Amino acid sequence: MTFRRAKSFAQGNKSLGEQWIGWLPPGKAETFASLAAVLRADSGMLGVALNEGIELSRRGSPSPCSELGIVCAELFGRLAGRLEAALRCLYRHSSNLTLLPRVSPLNADFFRSEPAKRRAKRGRLFANVLLTSNSRFSHKLEDLTCIVCDLAASLRPLAVQMQQASAAHLPVAWEQLEVLDYDLNTCLAETLVVLKSFFHVLPDADTPGFRRQIEAALSAPKPPSVVLPACPDLAPPLRSNQRDLANLRRRRNSSA
Repeated sequence: MTFRRAKSFAQGNKSLGEQWIGWLPPGKAETFASLAAVLRADSGMLGVALNEGIELSRRGSPSPCSELGIVCAELFGRLAGRLEAALRCLYRHSSNLTLLPRVSPLNADFFRSEPAKRRAKRGRLFANVLLTSNSRFSHKLEDLTCIVCDLAASLRPLAVQMQQASAAHLPVAWEQLEVLDYDLNTCLAETLVVLKSFFHVLPDADTPGFRRQIEAALSAPKPPSVVLPACPDLAPPLRSNQRDLANLRRRRNSSA
């Protein structure tokens, strides 16, 4: 085993806590801090607009609420688009590495919308039968991407509803938006944890190229995809997971 591979192996086998609080080289630390600042700034602006909209809706002020609804929809879409772009960039780059960091499956208790809860529960059940940390890493990226896209898709009809709602129904619509915002921030927190963990196994020589790719993705994010049963761009991890399940069945049959 070469020194570089041994170093990557040691980094990949760190615990989740060690990965989050662990030291990163200056170049990686600065890159992570820069990316996190962009995403957190979007989340902060959305939170300010959302809190103001909720307060106005409780006062029964439909006109200012309508304007703030447009602002919130734009900020929500921008954050969701950037999160999706970051997650897909992570997947593309991680597919070139032989060793990926340990990750824990999503916790359904950290989400409030039912579709996100269901996705997290399925992901946890599936993670229990995956045989490799690489498969678990790819599967978590898929889960996060799909939840982000589902949240963005749920926002579209809600934004129309907020424009048309009477003063009496505005608080309900804004409360629904607050639930979506809560889940999107959960995805943000999970994405940052995965991103920092990824920096621990990313070879130093690959850091500049990864930074260019992810910064370009965040600077011009596309609108979030409309997700159907599976994420098209994340199909390779699904095939990898299917191989893991097939191997597990063969082992069970051979031991029977």
